[in-house]
Amino acid sequence: MTTRSPTLLNSPFVETWLKTPKLPALAILVSVFLASFAGIQFTRFSGTVAIVWLSDAIAIAIILRSSKQFWIPYIFFAYVGVFLADWLAIDPVHIAAMLAACNMVEVIVGVALFTRFADVPPDLSRPRDLIVFVLTCAVVAPILSAGSAALVLSNCAGADPLLVFQTWFAADALGVLVIAPLMLMLRPEEWRHFSSRANRLPALAILILFAAVTYGVFSQSHAPLLFLIYPFLTLAAFRLRFVGAAVATAILLFISVPLTLSGHGPLSLMVEANMYHRIALLQLLLAITVMTTLPVASFLDSRRKLEREALAARREAERANAAKSAFLANMSHELRTPMTGILGMCDLLLAGNQSPEHRNITETLEHSARSFLELLNDLLDLAKIESGRMSFQDADFRLSQLMKDVEEFFAPTMEQKRLEFSVSCVPGKHDVLYGDSKRLRQVLFNLVGNALKFTDKGSVVVTCRQDMHTDGFITT
Repeated sequence: MTTRSPTLLNSPFVETWLKTPKLPALAILVSVFLASFAGIQFTRFSGTVAIVWLSDAIAIAIILRSSKQFWIPYIFFAYVGVFLADWLAIDPVHIAAMLAACNMVEVIVGVALFTRFADVPPDLSRPRDLIVFVLTCAVVAPILSAGSAALVLSNCAGADPLLVFQTWFAADALGVLVIAPLMLMLRPEEWRHFSSRANRLPALAILILFAAVTYGVFSQSHAPLLFLIYPFLTLAAFRLRFVGAAVATAILLFISVPLTLSGHGPLSLMVEANMYHRIALLQLLLAITVMTTLPVASFLDSRRKLEREALAARREAERANAAKSAFLANMSHELRTPMTGILGMCDLLLAGNQSPEHRNITETLEHSARSFLELLNDLLDLAKIESGRMSFQDADFRLSQLMKDVEEFFAPTMEQKRLEFSVSCVPGKHDVLYGDSKRLRQVLFNLVGNALKFTDKGSVVVTCRQDMHTDGFITT
C-alpha cells in the first residue's frame, strides 16, 4: 500500500492562487499601474514623491469588496502594478520595489484595521462605517506608509524625510478620501436609485452644472471664486445622497488638479507660492471639502434609510393588523352560528315542562350562551373598528327598557356572588331617546361586567338621570 505525499501544488495556498478570478486580478493590476503611472507623470515637478496618488485607494476599494480568500493575490497584483509604474517612470529597480512595498503597507494596514472594527463589505452611507474608514484607511494607514517611505527615500535617495512624509501622507490620504468611497458605493442598489427614471435627469443636471461651475472657477485666474462650488456640492449631497456627493467630489478632483497644474485657477493668484505649495493648498482644500461633504451625505442617507425602514415596518404592522381583524371577523361569524343553535335549543327546553333543578341548569346555560354571544359581538365590533368599517344604526328606543334589560341580565350572576345589585333609572320627560341602542347596551354591559368581575363583596349600583341645562340641552 502506497500513499502519495502532499506536494506544493496541492497546498491550500497554491489552490487559492489558482482559483483567483482572472478578470478582477487583471483589473487591479492594470488600474493600479495606470493610476500610479499617471500620478507620477502629472507631478514630476514635485521631486521624488507624487502629490496626486490614487492607486492605493483603488486597491483598498477593490480588496474590501472582494472575498477574503483572494486578498493576498490581489495585494500581490497591486504591488506589481505600483512597482512597474515606479520602475518604468523614474525609479531604479530596488527603490521601485521598496516604494511599492511602502504602498502595500498602507493597503494591508488599512484593510486589516477596517475589518477589525467594521463589517465587510463596508457601507459608507452608514456614519459609523464612514468614520471607521476615514480613521483606519485615510489616517492611520497613510501615516505608516508615509513613515516607511520617508525612511526609504532618506536613506536611498537623500531626500528630506519630513518633506517626503508630508507629501506622501497628503497624496495618499486625499486619494483614499475621494476615490475609495466612490468605488465602494458602486453597488447595484445604490446606482439603481441614483440612475432611476425619477432621479436620472435631476442627477445629470446637478452634476453637469457642478462640473461646469468647477471648470469655470478653476479655468480662470482673475478672481478667487472658490466659494461658488460649495452651494452646488451641498446640493449634490442633499439631493443625490451619498453616491452623488462622492461623484461630485471626484469631479472636483479631476477638474481642479489638472487645471491647477497647468497654472490656472484661483490658487494661481498666489504669486509668491510655487507649484508645490499651490498643490499642497489644493490638497488641503479638497480634503476639507470631502470631510465636510461626505459625512453630511452619509447622515442624510442613513436618515432616509431609517425612514424607509420605519415606513416598511408600519406597512407590515398594518398588514398584520388587517389580518388580525379579518381573523377576528371570520372567527366571530363562524362561532355565532353554533351559538345561535345552542340558544334555540335552550329556548325549546325552557318552553317545555322541566323540574325546578333542570330549569335552573337550562337558564344558567342560556345565560352563559348569551354572554358568549355578546363577547362574539364585541370581537366583531373590534374588528370593524380596526378596519374602519364601524357603523351605527340610530333609532328611537326607551332608556328605561334598556336599563331594565341590563338589570335582568346581570341579576342572576350578582345573586350567585351574593352582591347587592340595583339599577336606578329616572328618565323624566325624555324616556324615548334617539341613537344606537345596541352600542349603548354594549357600553353598559362592559361597565357592569367589569364591576361584577372586580367586586367580591358589597354592592354594584347603576344610576341614570337626566339634567336640564340653562341652554336647553339635556344630559343623560
